[in-house]
Amino acid sequence: MKKWRATHSGFTIVELIVVIVVIGILASISLVAYKGLQRQGIASSLQTDLKNSTSIIDIQKARQGVYPTTIPSDIRPSQGVTLALTGTGGTYSGLNAVQSGVLYHTICQQLLAEGYGKGLNGGGGQETYITGCHVYVHGGIHIDGWYSVTLPIPISANSLSSHYASNVPYNAWFPNRQQIYQDFANELTNRYIAKGGTFPITSFWSNPGNIPVPYQALPTPTLDPNASTYCVQARHELYPDMVWHIDKDAKPTEGACS
Repeated sequence: MKKWRATHSGFTIVELIVVIVVIGILASISLVAYKGLQRQGIASSLQTDLKNSTSIIDIQKARQGVYPTTIPSDIRPSQGVTLALTGTGGTYSGLNAVQSGVLYHTICQQLLAEGYGKGLNGGGGQETYITGCHVYVHGGIHIDGWYSVTLPIPISANSLSSHYASNVPYNAWFPNRQQIYQDFANELTNRYIAKGGTFPITSFWSNPGNIPVPYQALPTPTLDPNASTYCVQARHELYPDMVWHIDKDAKPTEGACS
């Protein structure tokens, strides 16, 4: 009589490993493709929002005789999109020492609200390298983040960029980190000067309990009725490294306002 042996069918270890590897490769390809499509979609949203913004800004100029100094409330960008308006006047003159510090601090906060200080790591995840701008005493401003710094007065035009250049190291996993810090410092300096600020900054204000230096609000900015151009800049919270802008009578272009 023959003896029957039971046979077992199934995957070997090698076959299972091959299947897992193949699934991983396909998943990676799908993820890269998805992120590429998502990025293209966001770029399209930025361009659409920029085109819409120019129409409303031009209408406001026709009605009021001057360009607005900030994005009009009528402009409602897509979810996750932040718009910033530059080059339309709204400058200050005759600022005293404390008001100059107030302007520097105000612009610092505006940049963070617009998405400056953020970037993507080597895996495509979002990092927030700069997180806040604070004034505790009249003698300096504290800028929070991965590489926090307290800039003591007097602050020159290159104080912040020089600090970041010396203290933010390169890291392959954060390839754009150094550039993001420098972009923040340069934009803060350039926008401060464009708004009428002057260097060196020699005072801020103090909180209760310190040497009393009261906060002083900024005066009403001077609007330029002869301003003939402007630039709107757009960023998205998911891709803070992606920046598009549009100049008057132009088309959306990748990159920041010059």
